[in-house]
Amino acid sequence: MAAEVGDPEAQYYLGEALRKSNRYITIEALHAYEASSLQGDIYSIIRLATADSDLCTAMRKCSKGSKSPDDWMRTAISYAEMRQEREKKVRTAGIEVDENYQDPRIKALEK
Repeated sequence: MAAEVGDPEAQYYLGEALRKSNRYITIEALHAYEASSLQGDIYSIIRLATADSDLCTAMRKCSKGSKSPDDWMRTAISYAEMRQEREKKVRTAGIEVDENYQDPRIKALEK
């Protein structure tokens, strides 16, 4: 399975499948999201950043992650700022940026 060998997109979708089948972020889903997030998957980062609004909060069954939702939100904001900065440099260099393009793996921009 791709998630087991470290594919961040597969890890995100594994986390989503586990979350949706249980209706909240289980410890297994949390591990999948965190593994994906640590590789720069913005969707996993956002899911973890908003985890405090998950059903597990109401049920008081939330698993403790390596970072708090606030920490993940700061990471997401940092990635967004970094992307804006790099897109500005690209535009300054005269390169057109497709505003409709959605890069699911922000880490790819770090190169």
